[in-house]
Amino acid sequence: MEIVWTDAVCNKLSRYPVFFDDIAARLLPVIPLIIYRLIENDAMDTAERVLAMYTPLLAYYPLRFTFVRDILAYFYGHLPGKLIVRILNVLDVSKVTNFIVSC
Repeated sequence: MEIVWTDAVCNKLSRYPVFFDDIAARLLPVIPLIIYRLIENDAMDTAERVLAMYTPLLAYYPLRFTFVRDILAYFYGHLPGKLIVRILNVLDVSKVTNFIVSC
C-alpha cells in the first residue's frame, strides 16, 4: 500500500507536527511512577540511575513536592542514604530556601 501525498495530507501533517516538548510533556508524569515501581520492587540501583538521568526534567514537573513526599513517606526506612539524597535533589533545595527566606 502506497501513501499518496496529497495537499490535504501535507497540510494536516504540517499543522500538527510532533515536537520534542510534546513528547517530554507526556513522559513527565510517567517518570515518578517508574521510579516508585522500581523502589517498590527493590531495584534501588536502577531507580537511582533513572532518577539521576531525569532529575533535570523533573524540575518542570508541577507535582515534584508530592512525589518526594510520597516516596519518602512510604519507603524512608528502606531507602539507602544515597537514594534519599538523590530524591531530595529533585526539589532543588536552593530555590526552596530562597522562597522561604523571601516570605
